[in-house]
Amino acid sequence: MKSKRLLFALLLLLSINIYSQQQAPKADVPLRHHLVPVPASLSFRPGRMALTNSFRVAVDGHRDARLQGAIERTLKRLGDRTGSVLQRGLASDTRGAGLVIQTQSAGQAIPSLNEDESYTLEVMATQAQLI
Repeated sequence: MKSKRLLFALLLLLSINIYSQQQAPKADVPLRHHLVPVPASLSFRPGRMALTNSFRVAVDGHRDARLQGAIERTLKRLGDRTGSVLQRGLASDTRGAGLVIQTQSAGQAIPSLNEDESYTLEVMATQAQLI
């Protein structure tokens, strides 16, 4: 898993979270997003996930310095944008984490166009999962 992919997905989560906090959707108005690049598929579900000071990230699968660095940069950026003081470092348990990142293996040392950067992001009321 490349840190670029992780950073994009975390920014996607941030964008969805900020968007959902700014507006309550109306039944007769189609939902819009401000995601760049535009995902191939996107569906909105009812409910919201609150971003609190206890928000933590856990990794299920391969971990390395590149992934850890991407998580730290994203948490800093997310904290700066929201004004929240987010805890740094990885959570030791996936059950209490606000975001669980599931990885299969390390990304290539040199990024390639042949790498599969597809992912699924599921946001529920208490936890988001990046698979």
